[in-house]
Amino acid sequence: MRIHKRKPVRNPDYLIWVSQQPCVVCGYEWSDAHHAKGNKKQGGMGQKASDLTAFPLCRTCHTDFHDHGWKTWERAHGAQSKYYLGTLARAIDEGVL
Repeated sequence: MRIHKRKPVRNPDYLIWVSQQPCVVCGYEWSDAHHAKGNKKQGGMGQKASDLTAFPLCRTCHTDFHDHGWKTWERAHGAQSKYYLGTLARAIDEGVL
């Protein structure tokens, strides 16, 4: 049986909307659209995760994430899925998606 991998969803308009939301960690109003890291289901080898796994992190919190790694970040703040699912829910509620 051959398993077909899905290509990650790409949605530039959604990423712009995510970057306009406050940081999920500190609440700062200017954010980056951070793509979830660490879970192999979120992206293939050398491939960015789906845009649907993006959530807003300000530049400081985003840098902290990448400097310390996803495991350390999740120990401090909880699972990334909690943040990207919350971001997706808000986008759906607001009619963005």
